[in-house]
Amino acid sequence: MTKKPKTQNLHDELNFARFGVISMHSRVDQNITSWNTEFTVNARTFRIEAITPQGRPHGIDTDTLVALETLFVAHGCPEDNWVHTTPYAVRELMGLSNNGENYHRLRQSIRRLYFTSVIVGRKTALTGSQRVGWDQRGGSVLRRPALPRQ
Repeated sequence: MTKKPKTQNLHDELNFARFGVISMHSRVDQNITSWNTEFTVNARTFRIEAITPQGRPHGIDTDTLVALETLFVAHGCPEDNWVHTTPYAVRELMGLSNNGENYHRLRQSIRRLYFTSVIVGRKTALTGSQRVGWDQRGGSVLRRPALPRQ
């Protein structure tokens, strides 16, 4: 008997795309390293909590994230969620000049994205009760294995 292919759970990716994590942060003061908000869309209440100890994503961070996602897809969406690449390849995809300043900016961008954590919750009524619960998903903008030492 053949196994059915495992369907990918893209819940987090859909939430990040839907809520525009980097653009959300552009509306938050640069000095704030954590924040949360609740809002309602189409009669659904959502809560977003963010922690950004390295500073909120900004500047080239969107380009960095798109370049890393592009490399992930170009490598066939590896099942272990790892992409082995070089700063040169990421910088090339971003269209930045080949100089030390841009490598420094890229490193800062990757660190901001690496340390940024976002939790997206949707309010749900608990079955058979008056109580309300939260269906929460979250994680860092970049999946977080051990970060190399500086």
